Amino acid sequence: MALEEIIRSMEERLEGNSFGDFNGKFLIAVNTADSPVYLSVEVSNGKLKLSREKLRDADCKIETDESTLTALLEGTRSPITAFMTGKLKVSGNLDLALKFSKMLESV
Repeated sequence: MALEEIIRSMEERLEGNSFGDFNGKFLIAVNTADSPVYLSVEVSNGKLKLSREKLRDADCKIETDESTLTALLEGTRSPITAFMTGKLKVSGNLDLALKFSKMLESV
């Protein structure tokens, strides 16, 4: 799956969903051969906003590659396993990253 398809799939899965009183700002950096591609996810009172800009004040930065992101979205790889094997790097609020992971699994 090409990176643009991955991002569109993620946008389609998340847009329009309500996530209770969840709040958080996430920057997802997908490493490509050329340079990272960014997807910013902002959740405020359960309402989600996606953009392809680099969010500067993210609570959590998630860094991965295309194949790992695809596997995570398809459910063929666990976020915990990806993290433990170094395929998924998280900086910032790790607890919030785990909650975000569970939120993604719910859609």
